[in-house]
Amino acid sequence: MSSKKVVLVGVGGATCSGKTTLAKHLNRILPNSVIIHQDDFAPPQDRIPYHPRYKVKDWDAAPGAIDWPRLIDFLRKVHETGEIPADHRSHDHLNEQKDIPISDTVRDQWISAFDELGRDSDVIWGLVDGFLLYWHPDVIDQLDVRIFLRVPHDTLRDRRHARHGYHTAAVVKFKCHPLPRPPLQMSVIVVGGGLAGLSAAHTLLERGANVLLLDKQGFMGGNSTKATSGINGAGTQTQQEAGIPDSAKIFFEDTKKSARDLARDDLIRVLTGRSGDAVNWLQDKFGLDLSKVARLGGHSQPRTHRGDAQFPGMVITYAQMERLEDLAVSNPERVKIVKKARVSKLLKDESGAIVGVEYQHAGKANTAHGPVVLATGGYAADFTEDSLLKKYRPELWDLPTTNGDHCTGDGQKLAMNIGAQGVDLEKVQVHPTGLVDPNEPEAKVKFLAAEALRGVGGLLLDNTGSRFVDELQHRDYVTGKIWENKKYPIRLVLNGPASKEIEWHCKHYCGRGLMKRFENGDALAKEMGLQPAVLKKTFEDYNQSVRTKKDLFGKKFFQGEWKYDDIFNVAIMTPVLHYTMGGLEIDAESRVIDTKGKPIPGLFAAGEVAGGVHGANRLGGSSLLGCVVFGRVSGDSAAAYLLQSASKAIEKAGGRLGAVAGQLGAPAPTPAPAAAPAPGPKAGPSGGKKEYTMDEVAKHNKKEDIWVVVDGEVLDVTDFLADHPGGEKAILLYAGRDATEEFLMLHEKKVIGRYAPSSVIGVVKK
Repeated sequence: MSSKKVVLVGVGGATCSGKTTLAKHLNRILPNSVIIHQDDFAPPQDRIPYHPRYKVKDWDAAPGAIDWPRLIDFLRKVHETGEIPADHRSHDHLNEQKDIPISDTVRDQWISAFDELGRDSDVIWGLVDGFLLYWHPDVIDQLDVRIFLRVPHDTLRDRRHARHGYHTAAVVKFKCHPLPRPPLQMSVIVVGGGLAGLSAAHTLLERGANVLLLDKQGFMGGNSTKATSGINGAGTQTQQEAGIPDSAKIFFEDTKKSARDLARDDLIRVLTGRSGDAVNWLQDKFGLDLSKVARLGGHSQPRTHRGDAQFPGMVITYAQMERLEDLAVSNPERVKIVKKARVSKLLKDESGAIVGVEYQHAGKANTAHGPVVLATGGYAADFTEDSLLKKYRPELWDLPTTNGDHCTGDGQKLAMNIGAQGVDLEKVQVHPTGLVDPNEPEAKVKFLAAEALRGVGGLLLDNTGSRFVDELQHRDYVTGKIWENKKYPIRLVLNGPASKEIEWHCKHYCGRGLMKRFENGDALAKEMGLQPAVLKKTFEDYNQSVRTKKDLFGKKFFQGEWKYDDIFNVAIMTPVLHYTMGGLEIDAESRVIDTKGKPIPGLFAAGEVAGGVHGANRLGGSSLLGCVVFGRVSGDSAAAYLLQSASKAIEKAGGRLGAVAGQLGAPAPTPAPAAAPAPGPKAGPSGGKKEYTMDEVAKHNKKEDIWVVVDGEVLDVTDFLADHPGGEKAILLYAGRDATEEFLMLHEKKVIGRYAPSSVIGVVKK
């Protein structure tokens, strides 16, 4: 055995994908490296099989075009001896490409990157290049690092035509016939189009895999679009610029404390350790504004990021959703999205690995093959016959929920039906601040009051006008105090400075009739049925706590003193079902674990469908974070599972070589293609836009016939009502009315042309 360390790097891909270019580039930057062409192991010409259709020698026929035993034996000897056998004859001199089209600057950058990874000068690098490289399992086993180059179909076609054929080792040419567009293959199936599924999809594309995304709704986004406080991140660019001394270690301790006895250090370490990168990725890749940072309940540092306007969950999710939809149009061979597709079964092979799904779409049964990432959300709206909520927490069954009606535990049930382990399924988070609509106080679905409202200084007052809890405590603690106190209704009160800090939210809640503004303390006291002196004393007692930093309820962080002569924004609150900490058991690589404690090959989970990440209680701002972090982790893991098989050789090569593979294998982020112009409104008989008066619009104010006005355009949204991600009620509030202000608070105008162009029927008559 040789004492030298040998690393064999496989560089595979389609003909004209750039394999040899990459191999030669690596050869320039890695000392002690040699290129080994798969074509060097072609059999004699008289043994090359003929193509059955074109009647020419088929140099790419896997069974006969390569002498596999000779290649396998060669690679084994290289590993054992650390040398290229003396009798080996390379055909590299026959390759017409003499110059490598990569600049010296790029070469120097790669050399620096390898130096930072701790490049070992004693390593012998064998760069194995070939179209059929990953065909034979014994060859794969010999490769320590595996790279597969993915190139768009049209690029391959153009390169082949430009060559007027392509060269084999023996310089035999044959005409390159036009390539048919291939089916979507080498795909990972992502089930669920919320933030976790979208993050997984974008990561898979970055790693070279194709994506088939299935969503049972007519509109993607899931519960992520409803998130109102922001996304946590420790050590982010925003925090550093603001001088906030946060770190992954501090965030880890805060999260572990919240998770209590159910804390899993391995998952919390992934969540918190990758949080800064997750936020930076959103800012850098999608150009998002996450410049504001707040401290929510249970956090020792301000780390919950949001932008100046709109709900952060909607902004973050829409950015990913629109980018993926654009890619599905511009690169259909890489991305396919199927909406209103309900997955009914996970498919397993004889070894127990997940190899695909069965799903229902347009009334037909369909099958898709590939590893699967489940990103189907939780079960906090699971009021179905086989409800997980009713089974594990029946006492919470009658509570209202903030979740959409799609949150019915589909992914958990699918996976547990094939042997996946459920974990912490009884851990259901009841959020303390669901907004009560005075016009519909018993509604089963409530809108969530952002945790940021308390984070910026909002106070919780009972019906006596008194505080009863540290507003910044963990969610389950605050909920428990509300139930213990029993002095309803509970009001969340924001003073002028707090309202200014979160002005957009207040304006939105007031517009929906969920919050009310009072011009002074007397008006608020009258609304609450209290004497002004009672409310004044509450504020005076609180101000004393601010000054002394000693609070009767243990509050540690304050936003300043309160004035009685101030404006106040006030909403009535009630505890609501909000999040399920339980779900499928996963490991730190997002692999789903079976009932025997083993990973299920080919099955991954991310987001709320995965249990154990948050333990007994989730911190505010960590829902979006969990979606992005574990969406990215599941994308990494599923891509690795798809594009390379696990082997002892890769384990021997170690983590550093895995990092090298990641550096080489991940393509640069794809810029978003320009959005197509939004279709205009339907033309009237004269060829112009049909005009309607507001009186005519007002007549269409029922669920079965609903029109609204947005920015001067008249929309018939009757058919879109069921698909609206914010629920029917969000539109019904504006039936027969002008919804421009509310719409533009939540969306950009382009959303109409993008998702509901056919709803535009005319314009408002001036």
